[in-house]
Amino acid sequence: KSEGRDYLTGKEVFTAYDTYGFPVDLIDEVAREKGLKIDLSEFECELEAQRERARKHFKVEAKKVKPVYGHLKEIGKTSTFVGYDHMEYETEVIGIINEKDELVNEIKEGEKGELILKETPFYPEGGGQIGDSGIIETDKGLFKVEDTQKPVEGVIVHIGKVLNGVIKVGDFVRAKVDKERRQDIMRNHTATHLLHAALRNILGEHVRQAGSLVADKYLRFDFTHFSPLSEEELRKIEELINEKIRENIPVEVMEMAYQEAIQSGAMAIFEEKYGDYVRVITCGEFSKELCGGTHVSATGDIGYFKIISESSVGAGVRRIVAQTGRWAVKTAFEEHSTLKKVSSSLGVKEEKVIEKIEEIKEEIKEKEKEIQRLRQEILKLKIKEVVKEEKVGDFMLYHGIFENVEPEELRNLSDILRQRTDKAVVFIASRREGKVNFVLAVSKKVSNIVKANEIIREVGKVMKGGGGGRPDLAQGGGNAPEKFEEAVKLLKEILSGVSVA
Repeated sequence: KSEGRDYLTGKEVFTAYDTYGFPVDLIDEVAREKGLKIDLSEFECELEAQRERARKHFKVEAKKVKPVYGHLKEIGKTSTFVGYDHMEYETEVIGIINEKDELVNEIKEGEKGELILKETPFYPEGGGQIGDSGIIETDKGLFKVEDTQKPVEGVIVHIGKVLNGVIKVGDFVRAKVDKERRQDIMRNHTATHLLHAALRNILGEHVRQAGSLVADKYLRFDFTHFSPLSEEELRKIEELINEKIRENIPVEVMEMAYQEAIQSGAMAIFEEKYGDYVRVITCGEFSKELCGGTHVSATGDIGYFKIISESSVGAGVRRIVAQTGRWAVKTAFEEHSTLKKVSSSLGVKEEKVIEKIEEIKEEIKEKEKEIQRLRQEILKLKIKEVVKEEKVGDFMLYHGIFENVEPEELRNLSDILRQRTDKAVVFIASRREGKVNFVLAVSKKVSNIVKANEIIREVGKVMKGGGGGRPDLAQGGGNAPEKFEEAVKLLKEILSGVSVA
């Protein structure tokens, strides 16, 4: 409006949408309230340009895929994923890749490689969910699966090592997913959907997913929001999710056409690529998202949800790390165990720990003040044995070098000394580990004649250093403490040439 415009450009609308997560209908509503129009056609152009950049990015990434994977697809060595319904499956080895990225007929004990199966219960990493691990075994060999990936569409590779025997192309195998780990991942994935819904419910509809990682021991969720979350907001989010877990809502999986899914109200992630048909994961009326990952059958299977941390990952994007199930319980137990040890150590009840810590902090502050006061008293006593007092021209010069005195203490001492007379010049130093810190202070009355900030540069050079500050107080440092007396000599020469009118 200050520019005389009655509209928002499509670029401005897109920035609000893409960077800060404002829904377009909300922008339109607020704009109309302010008497502004929005350029939707330009916004659509910006949105399409972003999609095109994303498509190019995916193409660039595709070029990095090893040629052997493309060759596997060309010759029809693709896998059917059966892991939604099975965690164990009898199938056939249809391809083997060795450590040199070559197709081979077999790999033996101790050798690393990748197996391709006709059907597989192993979930390949995708959609933020990590790949499954487990074992693939025959009567003659055992292969440990450390990770599962899908480098090109249809080609699922099981990455690992032969623990004993030999694995050959054509072998019939029993593929067994690590069930406990998979169940941990499933808990975290369904919890991620609940977290997304809870964030939108408590923070507002502007929240949208900006990235995620679904692992076995934790989940990580990035989302659009403009400020750090308060303790109260985090508490409400955690309470709401655990409430939905206790309700034991059935987690329903439906397959439908993409457009039908979107029209039904299912949330889609902008960065994800979807086919014509999609899986829709629904948790009652609370959450509905497009997702290809693996999930528990009811929210109660998650057991317990615990937020571990909340932080910033960029402008307008926040990150929550959380745990579920046994890992959340383990963390909660460890935290409570720590709290019990702390309360026992402090000799107070658990609910009084924070109060006691604050009390101790105050006591420490008071003791630190007392220690500082006593140090000052000791240093004042040391002044008599360390600092020399000499009349130099119209000035009274106080100089001396201490051992292991902090710069702040030097400044305090210089203040004490320069108050002894209205024509005082104080030059004191502290020697520590082959280096020297020094302070040059003068009485306020003569600071316009003897300028500490100028003189300190000259005397500092003598001690292979320098300094700066105000006309009445300057400080510096150097690498030659043994040259202090030489610096004092130069200072005397300077003062001898100055007269107080």
